[in-house]
Amino acid sequence: FFKQKTAYEIRNCDWSSDVCSSDLLSAKNDFNSMRMDNLFGLNKHEEAIQVINDIEKTSLELSKLDPDSDAGIIQGSRANELRGRILVKENKAEEAIHYYDKSIENLTKCLKKKLGRDPSEPFPNEITNPENELYMFVFLGSALTEKSAALASMGKTSDAEKTLLNTLEVAKNTQKIKNGQRDGHQQELTCYMYLHQLYQGSNDQVNAK
Repeated sequence: FFKQKTAYEIRNCDWSSDVCSSDLLSAKNDFNSMRMDNLFGLNKHEEAIQVINDIEKTSLELSKLDPDSDAGIIQGSRANELRGRILVKENKAEEAIHYYDKSIENLTKCLKKKLGRDPSEPFPNEITNPENELYMFVFLGSALTEKSAALASMGKTSDAEKTLLNTLEVAKNTQKIKNGQRDGHQQELTCYMYLHQLYQGSNDQVNAK
């Protein structure tokens, strides 16, 4: 049978070890990510920003403890995207793009390292070992979509179109990941909807069709 640890033993276990510390930091970020999404959904932006700051700090610590871990990159990138979305709501689209770019850059760099090619390039085959890659592709597509909307709001139609076309390739690649078909398909439909709105707004009826 199992020996139950005393409170003293638990208190004095090696919480300073890299493995234990990274697990605790990752769990903390998971909890804060849920808080961040809930606060954003409730339009409690000031509180959400405080949580985002905490996530970014914890993600940096995670990356230092375990440079090969995906957790810090995924959670930190998601926090950057939500910070951007808050700035857009405050009519600060140009500043928001800076945070979208940070999210896009970090996720792209990580996926390129793992897969050996840019995630916005067409992938000929199904992507294997999809656990964290799926999250990265989904969050990358989301950050790209939000960036395109911010660019469109600033009247930068050409840049918005280019970003959406990149998003479209990411969406198609997402569908090649096991269990990624639904997310990728939904992302692809969103891209076409945004492109349609973009072309209609610029009176480009040929592409709009």
